[in-house]
Amino acid sequence: MSELILRDLLIGITRFDALHAHLGVSRKILTRRLSRLVNDEIVVRRAHTQRPEGFDYILTGKGWQRRCDHLTTAEIRCSHCGEPLHAADTQVTPLR
Repeated sequence: MSELILRDLLIGITRFDALHAHLGVSRKILTRRLSRLVNDEIVVRRAHTQRPEGFDYILTGKGWQRRCDHLTTAEIRCSHCGEPLHAADTQVTPLR
């Protein structure tokens, strides 16, 4: 679960309510996991509103820790054949 929280924080989902909605876990579990990340100094908690009380959870330097110093690029590949996909090769289909 903590890995999913970190993933969401990395992509910019930082508000408790947004994390709750995106992850689909109970508020109690999310609160516990975020508290653990705060206690481990991986995340800091910052108030964004006073009434109602609301918080952002921001990654610390420890939370941004890298495994290596190599530059990389993201590649999108076909899940069927594994070939790289390009924008011209794809079609967007709305979710139903």
